[in-house]
Amino acid sequence: MNVKTLLLLAAGVIAGSSSALTISDVSARQRYPWNNLVDIDFTLGDASADAQFKIDVKASYLGDTRILDARMFVTDLVVTPGTRRITWDLGKDYPGFKADDLRVAVTASPFTNGTDGVYMVIDLSGGKDAAKYPVHYTTKPPKHSVNALDACKTTEMWLKRIKCGSYMFCKGFESTGYFRVNLTKDFYIGIFECTQRQWAQITGSWPSSFINEQYRDTRPCENVSLNSSFGHTLWPKDKTPKSASPIDKMRKRTGLDTFSLPTEAQWEYANRCGYNGGLHSSYSYEQMCYNRSYDSLDGNFSVGLENGTACVGTYAPNAWGIYDMFGNVAEACLDASVESSNLQKFYGLTQGLPIEECTAANVVVSDPDGGPVKGTYEEGHDFKPYESSYQYWHVLRGASWCNTSGHMNHFNRITNPDNLKPACKGVRFVVTCD
Repeated sequence: MNVKTLLLLAAGVIAGSSSALTISDVSARQRYPWNNLVDIDFTLGDASADAQFKIDVKASYLGDTRILDARMFVTDLVVTPGTRRITWDLGKDYPGFKADDLRVAVTASPFTNGTDGVYMVIDLSGGKDAAKYPVHYTTKPPKHSVNALDACKTTEMWLKRIKCGSYMFCKGFESTGYFRVNLTKDFYIGIFECTQRQWAQITGSWPSSFINEQYRDTRPCENVSLNSSFGHTLWPKDKTPKSASPIDKMRKRTGLDTFSLPTEAQWEYANRCGYNGGLHSSYSYEQMCYNRSYDSLDGNFSVGLENGTACVGTYAPNAWGIYDMFGNVAEACLDASVESSNLQKFYGLTQGLPIEECTAANVVVSDPDGGPVKGTYEEGHDFKPYESSYQYWHVLRGASWCNTSGHMNHFNRITNPDNLKPACKGVRFVVTCD
């Protein structure tokens, strides 16, 4: 690009709302020393201070006769009212682009959970020896197709922003003993389970049982766990990943200090999509791989069997655009595993209530980080975490390809000794927003 200062196109009011929110003082300038980053400054006014808005940008040139769709940014695209700056990576979207009259238009719309949204894109193409993984943000979902070696499943990792909120937690299959879980921070969650190729890009290893090289890249990585991802099993007593663990590597290479596995609360909130009922009533069977039912997978072990994982994204996403939340692989969470009734005691609740009696005023837990591990539970409690001759047991959610449909349940909590890493156990990553 051969211009140093970009002309601006005045922006209008908020999109998709009757709100009087205004967008003013818009300016756009090429980053100095001159490169392909474009800083876009603007002011959002006349809205509540804690309101959240998604920012979209379009650009034009040649007298507004040519339109450019700004896709990749190096800053988050969810903002609150005030004077704000986002930075467009024009060079990534349009390598070698040059224009003398580039103009930008900024649009703000309410940020909500849904099929549209804001994505974080981590570039893993540098592989296991990379010093840095570039991070971008976009409002455009990835293009992908079944059985294709799409970048979003191999050399990139795509996570979607989830707006914080609350849901009703209850006691497993009983669908009773409710208490309300309140999440106070937004978070990004992987739209796909971590694939074998993504794991190899980060670590250089292929730990999965499904080793047919012709088919493995876009299948979920399994034979992995909390310990093999985080480096230890002492969450929440120790919330720092072990040095050189996969999560530690991702934090250092991306600069994302909260990159991790999800808490059980984050996982269930993203799974429910605002639904507070039982079983899997918010899903259809077209959205899950279960009961060894995916035919002709040809990805199993060293030969092609018909039982096993599906390529991520084969089945339809949930209402918030997240794939394979039920089935495929059961997903490891940070939380130590204790019975639901003991969780109520741990959080200081006498007992859970029927859902109609559970309000924000009586039975609420904010940002739970799971049950205790050795050395963290208080004296006087009459419970301990599950322990065995292996290690601590931790929570898995979502069930897997080898479970029956009865396990595809919002309430279903699976306990598993952490160093057991079967071919049905995988991971999905999150980044919690500050």
